[in-house]
Amino acid sequence: MNKYSCALLIMMSLIVAGCVEHTTDVNTVRETINSSGKITDSQLVELLRDNVDSPFELKLNELTEITDSQAKIMGRVFNLSLNGVTSLTDLQAE
Repeated sequence: MNKYSCALLIMMSLIVAGCVEHTTDVNTVRETINSSGKITDSQLVELLRDNVDSPFELKLNELTEITDSQAKIMGRVFNLSLNGVTSLTDLQAE
């Protein structure tokens, strides 16, 4: 195997490993959120990390409350599902 093929193989392995690690992190974050009913700003940012510029669907139905800053961050999401949240402030609803 020449040095370029070897370098390409190593790069592809690192990319795949990084994707698996991020998926595991996201699953861990979701499990934590589902068990506690709460989310931190850093957990929310982790869930949105790969989708900052493009809206997507986010289902956080186990959440029972959110902060104003989290509502602002979630405002970038196209299809947001928060079925567990029972009340929002006017600012959060915007």
